[in-house]
Amino acid sequence: MGLHPRLAAAIAAATVLLLAVTAQASVPAPVRTTRANEMLPAAGYDELTGTEFLTWSRSRPGADQVYDAYLQQHGGPPVQLNDRGVAWSGDLDVARHLAVYQQARGDDSKIILFDWATGRRTAAPEAVNTPAWEFAPRLQGDYLLFGRETWRTRPHVYELFLYNRADGSVKSLDRIPHGYNYGAVIPGQVNGDWVVWQKATDYWSDMRVYRYNLVTGVKDEVPVTAGRFDYDPSVTADGTVYFVRSRGGCGWNVRIRSFTGEEGTAPVYAPPEGSAIDRTYAEERPDGSTHLIFSRLACYLPEADWNIYRLRVEDVAPPAPVAARGALVGPPTVFAPSATQLHH
Repeated sequence: MGLHPRLAAAIAAATVLLLAVTAQASVPAPVRTTRANEMLPAAGYDELTGTEFLTWSRSRPGADQVYDAYLQQHGGPPVQLNDRGVAWSGDLDVARHLAVYQQARGDDSKIILFDWATGRRTAAPEAVNTPAWEFAPRLQGDYLLFGRETWRTRPHVYELFLYNRADGSVKSLDRIPHGYNYGAVIPGQVNGDWVVWQKATDYWSDMRVYRYNLVTGVKDEVPVTAGRFDYDPSVTADGTVYFVRSRGGCGWNVRIRSFTGEEGTAPVYAPPEGSAIDRTYAEERPDGSTHLIFSRLACYLPEADWNIYRLRVEDVAPPAPVAARGALVGPPTVFAPSATQLHH
């Protein structure tokens, strides 16, 4: 016997609502959600085998600011990249089966390459690793993007470099002649002909995102909105920039936005209210989709608990605009865990 029309309509409406809630709950998808701090993710995909790769940093038990770098293939057992010291993950190149990470022991920080096909670790050449403090490496093909802090010499400088592994050349992209208390330049991602990074100045009260084209040499500044901080950029091969914008503090109007070079920026994703986001990474798949990998924190928890999520950009409806709440509250606190990469 058929259902009463009103009951059938009610069931249909409930089904639509359930599907909507389920779809919303599945975006973004959890990737690493243990009790440790899981952050600084980068990802890759092998089109021939369908294998997914993830590299990230995880805090040690009982030491939430002490990290090791890891690599995982298609959900298999994680492989610790660093065999000594502490380490922060950087990036990976699936075609060359290489992962790059930063390893520090005492006052020495170096960039290391790990070949997961052979298990061999190799220090980056002297053009990259110096007596200064190298940090936050990013890798694509022949290009290695990294930061350097010359804290042993004066002036105390943060500088952004692009190293060409094919010809050994090193190009300086940006620098600030100040210490950490004043600001920093921090690598974002290198992809195709594009490089992105963030730059903080004026005691971290001004934070902006930049995009640079390797072919034309043109540098763009992502349009800034008054009273906002822009940080943690990533980029696709066509030059689309993804970055985080907030009002500062922890969880104040946090959004992931995009910039294509046209006028203004566009909203992409809004995390749950009271959440912070750190380190976006853009991974492009053979089907034409873009996956954003990032770490997220619930600001209201008594202890920091960073977790890693994956967002398929094409699956997400842009969030509605949010009215500003209160006054600017200072630099985002998302830098507290990952800032240990910097010597300052």
